[in-house]
Parts: sequence; structure tokens; C-alpha cells
Amino acid sequence: MNTSSNTADKSAVIVPIDIVYNITYYLANDRVTLKSCSLVSQEWHAVARKHLLSSILVHNAREEHNLSGFHRFVLEDPSSCHFITTLRIAHKGSHWNTIHGIYQILKQLPRLRALAIEHLHVLDTAECAHRDVMLPISLELLSLTDCSAATSGPQVDWHPFFDLINMFPTVKTLFLLTYPTTKVGCAMHYESPEIRLEDVDRAFLECLNQRVDLSEVASLVLLPRAHLRHFQPTLSGLHSLKSILISADASDIHFLGLRSLTSLEVIEFEVYVFNLMLVQSVAPGFTAKLRLVNHVLETLPPSSSVSSIRIYLRTAYINRGDFEQFPGQINAVEWGALPSTVASLRNLSMLAIHLDPSLPPIDATDRENMDPALGEGLGASAQRIRSKFDGMKVTVLSHGRAI
Repeated sequence: MNTSSNTADKSAVIVPIDIVYNITYYLANDRVTLKSCSLVSQEWHAVARKHLLSSILVHNAREEHNLSGFHRFVLEDPSSCHFITTLRIAHKGSHWNTIHGIYQILKQLPRLRALAIEHLHVLDTAECAHRDVMLPISLELLSLTDCSAATSGPQVDWHPFFDLINMFPTVKTLFLLTYPTTKVGCAMHYESPEIRLEDVDRAFLECLNQRVDLSEVASLVLLPRAHLRHFQPTLSGLHSLKSILISADASDIHFLGLRSLTSLEVIEFEVYVFNLMLVQSVAPGFTAKLRLVNHVLETLPPSSSVSSIRIYLRTAYINRGDFEQFPGQINAVEWGALPSTVASLRNLSMLAIHLDPSLPPIDATDRENMDPALGEGLGASAQRIRSKFDGMKVTVLSHGRAI
């Protein structure tokens, strides 16, 4: 045994620190290195561009990097288009584009799998309005963030981004952050826009229900930052939904009903309390939002197939010096009717309550930052929470570890 151990020790090589620095430098600048290699010969160029062109960022900081410049590039070198699998368009400012112009670019990218568009302003023009054009591309990811459109008339029941959405036959994961999509095969993220008028948001959701096939969506992340009352028809149409994460930020979350979601198995709630200065506001904030959580769970029939419920209790803007008061605040939370509502779900096998991950670690995994006193307090709080759910198996976690 000793001989084997000595042999292993002799085989170990300590790399000099200057070599480590060189390795990390080249890793951080691998695209620059590949670009230099691609200029050496045609052989190097053929190998390097496969990696250099796999992910493209288009922005409007320089003319050659904007959409028009990228369009010229794909027309001048069609062979390069086969290497592009990820395209991110980030246009900040007052630059306007048309859906037709974007389509002219996308049809040149047959292997595109991920499309992310941020801060893009789109003009509604007669050239492309209401035109249904399908691309032979099935996306792994479609993400639209803070995109806006200028329509030519007062109508709000149609949006130019639906033309972009309808170009793709399927999308595996959809991020609807302020807008749009197509048929979704796996996951959907929806965040209602903060600055949009309620009637505009309602009209958009009605159009979404009419034009987008959500029947195969298995996972939904619902992050309401404004109004939510008009989302129920969309939610009721998700017949294949198996998991849902709901942020309890919206005051009108009580408009949501889960009764029609017969395939639902996992429900997650994010309960945020935004505490700017006073830690005393944490307990009432959690109590009020847990009432909303309970209201949503009450819409589930006792025979529901839900087997797992996870509740994340999170705070924001708490001072590190106030962490020691957190266990006391958790103890002051009123759980109300939530324990009895949860107990009525016959197929439920797991209830997990996750405490704020911003808390310092309470075990020996991080000795420098761990807080034994906090750990003792949270341990008592966890026991108190479990006592509220008498007879049920409840797991209380901090940093992913049961306490």
C-alpha cells in the first residue's frame, strides 16, 4: 500500500505559477487566439471559424457590428452561416428595425438554436404586417427582453413581434420578458411588463392565447411584476404543465387558479420581502404573502396530482448586522391556514421551505464566514416551522442543506 502511495506522489507534477497565469490568460482570450490562428492558413481558418462563429453578438455600438453590418456579413460569406448556433441582438438606443429585416437575416442561419433579443425597437410596416412566414428552424431558446414596437394604428390586439414568433415551428424554452413566442415544447417564462398599460397587456395576452400553442408546455416560471389578473386564461390552457414557479410579488396573485392543471406535480413559490432598512418589516411581509400562497393552493382539488411544494422565503436589502434577528422574525411569521390547506392534498409527499440564501452559512463548509449563533437560532426556527405542520414531513433548508 505504501509503495503504491509513494508512486502516486512521485507522479504528481506541480505546475509553475507563471505557466498557470499563461494558461488562464489564453483561456480568457481564446477567441483572440483563435482569430490569430485563423489567419495563418486556410486549414487553420476552417477549424477556427467553427468556434469563432458559433456565438454572435450584434449590437449598435459600431456600424459594422449592428444588424445591417451583420446582414452584409451573412450575404457576403454564406458558408459561415452554417457555424452560427447562437445569436444575441442587443440594440440599446433609438435604432428602429422591421420584422421583415430580421427575417432576412434569420433565414440565412439554418443551424440557429438560440435567439436572444434585447432592447430592440420594431416598426410596424405594411411590408411585413400580418405576414405569416415560417422558418425551418426549431429553437432551443427564444428570449425577448424589453423589446418594444411602434404600431401604425390605435389597435392593441396585434403586435409586430407575433410575426417574429410565428417564424419558428417550435421553441423548447421560451422567455417572455415583456413580450412574445410560438409553439413551446418544454418551458415558458413569463414576466408581465411594468410600464405597459393594463388594457394593452390584456389585449396582448388574448392575442397570445389565440396565436400561440402552449399545449405541450411542461414547465412555467411566472414572475409577475405588475398585474396578473388577465393571465388566468393562458394558465388554464397549459394542460401538460407539470411544474410551476410563481413569484408572490403581485398583489393580484389571488386571481390565479390551479384547478384546471390536472398534470401539475411540482409547485414552487418565491416569497420576497423587500426590506430597505427596518428588519421589523420582515415577519408581517412574509405573513401577508403566505396568505396569498395559501389562496392559490386552495384552488387545488384534494385529488390533485401535486406531490411536491417548495416555498422560498427571501429578503432583499437586509444589513448583515440584522441577520441575527432573522430567526426571531421567522418565528413571528403567521402561517395561518396554510398547514391545513397543504395537509388536504392527498398526493403530496414533500413540503420544502427554503430560507434566504443571502444568510451566511451555518455549518462548517465555510468556516471563515459561518455564524454558529445564527445556525443555532435557525435550527430552533426550523423546529418551530415543522411544529406548525403537525403530522407532515416538512424539510427546512438553508443553502440547500436541511437544518
